[in-house]
Amino acid sequence: MGRCVITNDNAPIQEHNISATGGGDGHSFYASLGYFDQEATVIGSDFQRISGSLNFTKKFNDKLSFSTSNTASHSYQDGTLEGSAYFSSPRAVKFFMPPTYQPYNNDGSINLDTNLPNPLWVSQNDIDDNRLTRILSNNSATWQTPIENLSFSTRASIDYRISNYKRYRNRISGDGDNTNGYGYQSHNSSTSYVFQNRLDYNWLSGHHSLDFTLLQEYQKNRNYFLAADAEEFGTDGLTNLASAGSPTLATSSFTDWAVASYMLTASYSFDKTYVLNGTYRREGNSRFSPENRWGNFYSVGAAWNLHRANFFADNENINMLKLRASYGVTGNANINLNNYQVLYGYSANYGGTSAAFPSQYGNSDLTWETSHTLDLGLDFAFFENRLDGSIAYYSRESKDLLLDVPLSYTTGFNQQTRNIGRMSNKGFEAELSYAIVRSDEFNLRLGGNLAFNKNEVLELAKDAAGKDITITTVTQRVEVGQPAYAWYMPTWSGVNPQTGDDEWYLNGKDGETTTNFNQAAKAFQGGSALPELTAGLNLHVDYKGFFIDASGFYQGGHKVYESWHLYTHQGNAYSLNLYHGINTVLGRWQNPGDITRYAKVKDSYEPWRYNSKFLFDGAFARLRNLTFGYDFSDQINKAAGINSGRIYIRGTNLLTWVKDDNLVWDPEVNASGFTDMFTPPTKSIILGVNFNF
Repeated sequence: MGRCVITNDNAPIQEHNISATGGGDGHSFYASLGYFDQEATVIGSDFQRISGSLNFTKKFNDKLSFSTSNTASHSYQDGTLEGSAYFSSPRAVKFFMPPTYQPYNNDGSINLDTNLPNPLWVSQNDIDDNRLTRILSNNSATWQTPIENLSFSTRASIDYRISNYKRYRNRISGDGDNTNGYGYQSHNSSTSYVFQNRLDYNWLSGHHSLDFTLLQEYQKNRNYFLAADAEEFGTDGLTNLASAGSPTLATSSFTDWAVASYMLTASYSFDKTYVLNGTYRREGNSRFSPENRWGNFYSVGAAWNLHRANFFADNENINMLKLRASYGVTGNANINLNNYQVLYGYSANYGGTSAAFPSQYGNSDLTWETSHTLDLGLDFAFFENRLDGSIAYYSRESKDLLLDVPLSYTTGFNQQTRNIGRMSNKGFEAELSYAIVRSDEFNLRLGGNLAFNKNEVLELAKDAAGKDITITTVTQRVEVGQPAYAWYMPTWSGVNPQTGDDEWYLNGKDGETTTNFNQAAKAFQGGSALPELTAGLNLHVDYKGFFIDASGFYQGGHKVYESWHLYTHQGNAYSLNLYHGINTVLGRWQNPGDITRYAKVKDSYEPWRYNSKFLFDGAFARLRNLTFGYDFSDQINKAAGINSGRIYIRGTNLLTWVKDDNLVWDPEVNASGFTDMFTPPTKSIILGVNFNF
């Protein structure tokens, strides 16, 4: 498959916006309307959105005011299936379809005689449509009470979403050909309400100032879901489920959750030099049982504005110098709904009638996971704010972690959610920006940030014998003394130069090796999927209206795993007979004495062998954005009859450096640490023109 037939070389983007503002005595409004259209970099996918907003504020008198902010949008996305075991995605073609297959027949028709579905046919005959309508409304009123400096405000907001999804797999070629077509449709509506009441009190006397805030908030979410699918479509062109001869699924569900909280904050300042603040929050979450639903959280902090102290009063080079420290406890309730309950399922079928079965073990003792954080920092600005930045250290210990703990299979369940264990995150963060040149016509500023984090598991649940219950997968393990989800697998020792076979260490670390993968012990590989170091760099230059902006990103200290190696990297029947592998296999072992990373070719379908051979250093650096443009001068704006104008050309993801030369996939992966065949960050060049009237 040639690149030209599965990619959009230009992938154009267009965006149009129009807005208006106005008002009168005691009121103002803002209205806008926008349209966005983008083609994907591969065929069969695009995105469109129309959106609008209407905001209004009204001041009835000196004591009472009202504001409302409303937005609505409707988006349509025609997507492609990515990152799955199905091979209809255009992204998968270059990895799995040999280039000997031609996209078209001699008569110009699409070639269907291929080992995998032809993405040209699939993109024209399959459907993956997702339509989302979203409405947000935020409304608030503020009242200055008869008590001096005491104000009351109330807010009510709603977030309403309706999503309709339609999937169709044609009956001729692709994922639906073995069922004579396949269809699926779903409808999902979600509504979130937030109600908030707030009291603010401000007191000022001489060098002293004191602020109080008392807040009450309630949030409720309701979600409805309805879906069905079917097979056996009688003819082409009819893609709704009513045209299918064999319904295969009908399901619906309703879920809801609620969060309520009360919070008090207080802040004291003396002469704007010494600052103390504190927060107390009591929060309840329906994800926990009524007995354990409420948690108490707090924080305390202090700051010293050194630049206001007498000994720095006459120093013109120090514009801002602040020491700060804080300690706080926060809560986490990030678990599935109803995890605390013992549940029965009713989806089983017994003799043609509905049957109940135990579906969840439950745990009524579940409660909040808490994080205890110490934060120390220094903020500064020197030399007429030419140099500014901050340095901070943090230490966070998370307790009563919400984790799925393995259970004995004699219970009938494989896991249970529990509050177990402790974990720490320690590190520092730094930001620095320096105006190297600052003048009316020419400016040059360089800035950057740096963050380092060290993660460690401190405690886990214990079994009846008092031993830690580790959480182990085929590639990762949670164990005390290691980072969370550290890489854990057999260690590859290399390819034997004489035999061409892969070998692994018997003890998982060093010494004696074996060619029998099943005999190799697992071992920690050092680090996890979580980066230990992240950094950014940005540059701004402008001269007489011309400007350059650039930003880059780096992360390292972690490892990523290549999740498709059985089909692409290994010299077996999958990558060389059924599919066609990738070019790294060309460097395979061929003769005794060859020193190579890739073993000899085997005409067999090997099983999955998750091991360190396919675990790579994840460090990379990327030039995120590079923009060159010109801001119109006042003379040009006046001559053109506009308020302001700008023309620019912007490049995104233009350059990427990868530390590990063996990593052939995009290094920027999600928190799981696994590479995949998702669309990588797009390298693009955009020409833009902005006019404000």
